[in-house]
Amino acid sequence: MRSLSPAPRRKKEERRPQAATEYARQASDDRIADRIKTIEDSGTEIITVDEDTHNELVEASSSVRESIEKAVDPAIYKAYIK
Repeated sequence: MRSLSPAPRRKKEERRPQAATEYARQASDDRIADRIKTIEDSGTEIITVDEDTHNELVEASSSVRESIEKAVDPAIYKAYIK
């Protein structure tokens, strides 16, 4: 069996990370879609709020966020609050 010359081999190797990234993104999208379906199947309606409503929710929950920040690891807090 003949091996690929350097140029086609490089091209093939360059495609591998891209294919892996695309596969991982698709797998993530599939998991998210499955979780959304589970939520909706339970009778929960998922809504998108406008920026003003979002800001009001952030302000209204500030004391809760402060309490959580004190109770968990800083890295976990940063990952979930942002």
